[in-house]
Amino acid sequence: MVEDNYFLPDVPRNLASKRPKIPVMYGNCRDEWSYFELSFLRDGLTQLSDYSKGFFELFFETMASYLAMKELDVVGMLENVYTPFGTADDNHLAWFKIQSDIFTSTGFTGFITREIDWHLLNGNKNVYAYEVTYESQIGRFYDLPGWTPVYHSCEIPFLWMMPDDWSSAGSKGLVTRDDFDMANFFADSWTNFAKYGKPNLDQAFWPAMNYATHSYLDINKVKSVKQNYREIDSTLWNQVFPAIIGNWPPERPDWDNGTNAFLKTFNKNFIVR
Repeated sequence: MVEDNYFLPDVPRNLASKRPKIPVMYGNCRDEWSYFELSFLRDGLTQLSDYSKGFFELFFETMASYLAMKELDVVGMLENVYTPFGTADDNHLAWFKIQSDIFTSTGFTGFITREIDWHLLNGNKNVYAYEVTYESQIGRFYDLPGWTPVYHSCEIPFLWMMPDDWSSAGSKGLVTRDDFDMANFFADSWTNFAKYGKPNLDQAFWPAMNYATHSYLDINKVKSVKQNYREIDSTLWNQVFPAIIGNWPPERPDWDNGTNAFLKTFNKNFIVR
């Protein structure tokens, strides 16, 4: 995103301080990025035996070419943080998980925690956060032996009750009582938020987040309030790495300062409207 002085008058970091203090809710699935890796496996683009330290480093180099000479510094820090001690370089399942953890932080939770902090620093007292850790077979499109990741969009079947997802799992005898309970939970929570500005009327069950504790709701069979929402991801992408690579995404004004006729017409006809 760029500042064009037409649709976007400033970069998000500066605009954040002008946001109205309205109730907001942010969250993630525990293993967001694994959705893409599972898709690669399903479509035959990769095999589990491909995953290793070398495979991760090659993939990261390709995805993070924007880091240029800083890429080795960043990838080294990521490996030190997210690789369990003693992990062999060719432990395929372990490196599948490591790759998922790193790119979950890179592409999802690092940015989510930044958004949350901007709201909290702005004095918003109605910020709610969650992480879905519930493992279900509803809507699951690929089985990975040895691990059941909670990937990107795993909560959607419980929000929208898509018939194909439920009937497919039902025909295999995979639907459980917990699945129906989870669907009811999401229906109640999202409806409450839309009606009352809070996902649960019992503040002890799901409290608003504050800057001291960063409390959030762990959504599983048993719901529990936890603290320090994705703390490691937040520290890396919002404190450590900006000192090395600058703000990411880059924050810059548009190359023509909003005078490009095509962009102005596009914004007016297709975005603003």
